[in-house]
Amino acid sequence: MTIAWESRSLLRRILVSLTLANLATIAITVLWFLVKFESTSQDMHDSTLTSRAEEIADSLSLSETGQVVLNLPKSMRRGFDGPGGRHRFSVKDESGAVLLASTIATGLPPAHIEEGEYGTIYRYHDDSGTVPHMAGVARRVDLHGRHLVVQVEESDMRHEAIIRALLEKTFEEGGGLMLPLLFLPLGISILVVRRSFRPVAVLSQLAETITPKTTGIRLPESEVPAEIEPLVHAINSAFDRLAEGLRIQRDFTAGAAHELRTPLAILGAHLDSLSEDPAKAALRGDIDDMAHIIDQLLRVAQIEALTECDEGEADLGAIAAEVVAYLAPLAIRQGKSIALERDDHAIVIHGKPQPIFHAVSNLVSNALRHTPPGTVVTVTLAQEPLGPSIAVRDHGPGVAAEHRLKVFERFWRADRSTSGSGLGLHIVKLVMDMHGGTVGIADAKAGGALFTLNFPGNEKIP
Repeated sequence: MTIAWESRSLLRRILVSLTLANLATIAITVLWFLVKFESTSQDMHDSTLTSRAEEIADSLSLSETGQVVLNLPKSMRRGFDGPGGRHRFSVKDESGAVLLASTIATGLPPAHIEEGEYGTIYRYHDDSGTVPHMAGVARRVDLHGRHLVVQVEESDMRHEAIIRALLEKTFEEGGGLMLPLLFLPLGISILVVRRSFRPVAVLSQLAETITPKTTGIRLPESEVPAEIEPLVHAINSAFDRLAEGLRIQRDFTAGAAHELRTPLAILGAHLDSLSEDPAKAALRGDIDDMAHIIDQLLRVAQIEALTECDEGEADLGAIAAEVVAYLAPLAIRQGKSIALERDDHAIVIHGKPQPIFHAVSNLVSNALRHTPPGTVVTVTLAQEPLGPSIAVRDHGPGVAAEHRLKVFERFWRADRSTSGSGLGLHIVKLVMDMHGGTVGIADAKAGGALFTLNFPGNEKIP
């Protein structure tokens, strides 16, 4: 399936939208992760401070002399009295006097300390920069009637450093997943969209086969996605209307031509009963021209109504010989001659003999009309590598290069002052299209025009 990546491409719009959505989703997810990570780590940090304050509170007791004593394990004590002053604690009485403290004392407790086992979390730093950013917890302790305040503090900078280290480690080890997380959904989206568009491509290919010769073909409506079923139905309805219009046009052409033949025949009979004079000869010529046009119109209608060309067999040699025999008397009356060139073996193809006869007859008639008296129109039957061909060569003026496509148009004539219907070569083109062949125009080597009917290579050689 070929996909157009221009600005109007629906696939391009879908993929751009999905890419932007994926980027937005990843950005929101990363932002949420950072916020959640910060919040969770902060909660864990505060929970650790609360736990240490509780451990200190549980380790307080009164000596026999009434002094406050801290029975803290040495391992925990080393954590508070270690170098750097990263962890601190203090035990104060109601007046704020320090009863017990680590090597480096804590700061002032908050003005309001909530009751309960969790206490109050606080943070502070001074503007001088000598005191690092500190986080602490203060909780009230009732020790045998004495009201004390336990404070535990830890450097917030250490906490921030741990967070940075964790984030760097996370993105260092997991950053490689960012591109797959972005491009994997995008790749899946491309495959899904392409697969979804496959029925559209099949419909397009089928629609390309619908021609005036195959107006009975319709796009399947039961095998398409529901979203485009109304469009397919509308297209089929349009094809129905076009087919009906073509049928009416063909019926009208055939009917009109058929109805005109009888009046022309009556007119010719009346003309024959008149005495001979120049006017009668001129009228006879006009009637003959009109009869020729009517015959050509009937042939066009008949050929356009045909949809199959492979029913039956056509012997191209026999057809060419029949055309030469049919038009030989006309050539003799005009002082011209017709020659048939062919080899000994017959060439039989799948096709309809009668339309092929009309095509070859039109080419030979056209050649006789343009070749000068005393010259020969040559019909050549040959077996080419790509298929059989019938060539008609004359010695007339030839066909100008700029006219070689127009000559096959209906009713087209280079010189309107000459006789002719402008349908002969159009019929030739219709017949060759029906048989899957082509018709070519070239300059003959000795001067004149060379028309060649090229049939597909489905011939049978007995």
